[in-house]
Amino acid sequence: QQATAPCGDLMTLEPKAMMGKLEDSEIRCLDQGMRDAERMTVKNKISRVLMKDAFAKKDMHRWGFVAKRHLEEIDRSDPDLCYKYAKYLYEQSVDSMDESMRWADVALENRTVWTSPHYERNTLKLRGLKARAAGREWQSLEEKKAGGQEVDPAKLQRWRTDTVTFAREWFEYSKAVGKPSDQALALCISAAGTEDACR
Repeated sequence: QQATAPCGDLMTLEPKAMMGKLEDSEIRCLDQGMRDAERMTVKNKISRVLMKDAFAKKDMHRWGFVAKRHLEEIDRSDPDLCYKYAKYLYEQSVDSMDESMRWADVALENRTVWTSPHYERNTLKLRGLKARAAGREWQSLEEKKAGGQEVDPAKLQRWRTDTVTFAREWFEYSKAVGKPSDQALALCISAAGTEDACR
């Protein structure tokens, strides 16, 4: 708490942040306060205020930066944040797919804090995200190859296999929780080439 004294009280700044109303000087002050803070609990609180402000302002570039720093340096145990960050990465270029899947996995590792029905719904979304991310990587390599570019066959095969594996997991989980599974099956078949490999 003391770490933010120069910027004002966190309790007062948080509602402002939730509305995206923090001023640039307050953001810089909080950012410095977070770096200077010795206690992880203080770093965590300040970092979350900064994330809320960036998200409310729809400044996704800044949100992505603050979220990445939070997950890598402060705390990665919040599955909601891991999922949100994985989704953010999925919406970036194809180069971000590896990282997107990595954070989807971390969210899945921490999902025990979710209660039903959030547990089932979020697990389903994360399985879908992983499968689609692998599919984007695989399809991007297929397009390069079709366009005459040099593509590493082992890398192409790896992404094809991952797409089949993750799409099948997505398909099976969809069926287990009684949700539509046609998208998962279609993605699996497109990568596997046969329906047998997917059911």
